Amino acid sequence: MASYLSDRSVSVRLGAAFSTAIPVHTGVPQGSVLSPILFTTYISPIGRLIDRHGINYHKYADDTQLYTPLTGPVGSSLNRLADCTTELQQWYWANDLLLNPEKSEVAFFGTRQRLLCSNLPSNLSVAGSKVVVNDVLKILGVTFNSTLTYNEHVDNVVRSCNFHIRALRHLRPYLSTIALSNFTVGPTPYPRF
Repeated sequence: MASYLSDRSVSVRLGAAFSTAIPVHTGVPQGSVLSPILFTTYISPIGRLIDRHGINYHKYADDTQLYTPLTGPVGSSLNRLADCTTELQQWYWANDLLLNPEKSEVAFFGTRQRLLCSNLPSNLSVAGSKVVVNDVLKILGVTFNSTLTYNEHVDNVVRSCNFHIRALRHLRPYLSTIALSNFTVGPTPYPRF
């Protein structure tokens, strides 16, 4: 591990030109198989920190989602969440990391009736910065709306499929007959090779 993480340097290449290499003292090499494991190990203490506040969480690579039910006084749950993000920010700073409020998002989930009758704030404090509440949140490629109907997610998938189908249609004149014959339209959904 020591040889993997020590004596590293970085430079920028633009065409055939290279910048001067500078030493790298923190972080893990991007794109390496070991990097996600090392990063996850490095930030593992935040799980205990979050647990101390009674907040639930999910982590995936460098993304962390905090969530909590809004039972009892809503302000109490939101204050615990704000306190948790403030302490997380302190931990990140102490460990040469950054909790970026600009990349943070907030959403409330529930039935339409419950969301309408609840007195929910329009923004929350995340690490000392105000973050506006969204009606839609994207997590690992899935779009969630506040009532969990998945309408936005289905719309996004259909829009993406239509875009790619149109792109393929524009490419068709440039493909050979042999290349086109490798694809079937019918019961076999996979290309033949």
